[in-house]
Amino acid sequence: MKLSPIEIGDLERIRRERNNLPAGILRTPYLLTEGMHRRWWESQIDNRDSHTRYWMLQVPAERINQYGTTTEVYWENEPVVGYGGIENIEFESGHAEMSLMIYEDKRGCGYGTEAVRMFLEEAFFEMGLDTVYAEVYECNPNKSFWKKHDHSHHTVLRRRKRLAGKLYDSDVYYWYKEMF
Repeated sequence: MKLSPIEIGDLERIRRERNNLPAGILRTPYLLTEGMHRRWWESQIDNRDSHTRYWMLQVPAERINQYGTTTEVYWENEPVVGYGGIENIEFESGHAEMSLMIYEDKRGCGYGTEAVRMFLEEAFFEMGLDTVYAEVYECNPNKSFWKKHDHSHHTVLRRRKRLAGKLYDSDVYYWYKEMF
């Protein structure tokens, strides 16, 4: 898998996938319009001074020859399996938050696990950060994904998400550079 920049042409697929998620997964439980998503891209992704680094997650495609064996792996028009990255970056404190979305039809194939590893490598070895965390709401149907990762520390924040009149806790998973 490789990380590639999010381009303006990627926004509609990201927006559609994001708007199809259950509200319990997201911090902002409302649908995004095209204009809102473009403004996010302009202020966060296409802004070199932003404290957000997001990427598309792409996997190589294979060419199969007439004998049914792989002849070549190539990256042109490679399939996109999701997006995510590091946000709320505080360079002065050395910490940031990880965010990840694997497209629904690509879940369960190991792409999320590989993306977590790649994001941590970027954060620790390219950005010079010391701590990365991921916050996952108890009402998130994908919460078990985060539990299986080799994190350095785990804590629970009580009453962190309000959804449909109910308060939910969140799990926060931490990774430390020296333990990665």
